[in-house]
Amino acid sequence: MNIAELTDIQAYHLERLMDYGPGTPGALGWKHDENHEARLEVFSRLGDFTGKSVLDVGCGHGDLHGVLTKHTTNFSYVGIDQMQPFLDVAVARWGNSVNTEFILGDFTEDKLPRADYVVASGALSYR
Repeated sequence: MNIAELTDIQAYHLERLMDYGPGTPGALGWKHDENHEARLEVFSRLGDFTGKSVLDVGCGHGDLHGVLTKHTTNFSYVGIDQMQPFLDVAVARWGNSVNTEFILGDFTEDKLPRADYVVASGALSYR
């Protein structure tokens, strides 16, 4: 991703953070809380995550981690996002969970860890 694209995406989310507040689906760019939760529930049914590793690119607040925790145990999770305010929320919510890590970075540029499942919910939908 070039610097102009990165700057545009960050400016978009900083504006949404001001409008909706930290920790909200609105800050992430989702219009309705229930749609955000439903989308993540669909991901949780893609397979048996027990004993598997999950890489969540554009993880936002790490909400997928919370949904997976409701459905399975004994999985490892790495979330990567380019927005530190999002990761601050993710770490506050899930940072003490076993086998969980959050990384500040650009998944289009940075070397990513290997994972059994790679999930992107919205991270590829920017224009």
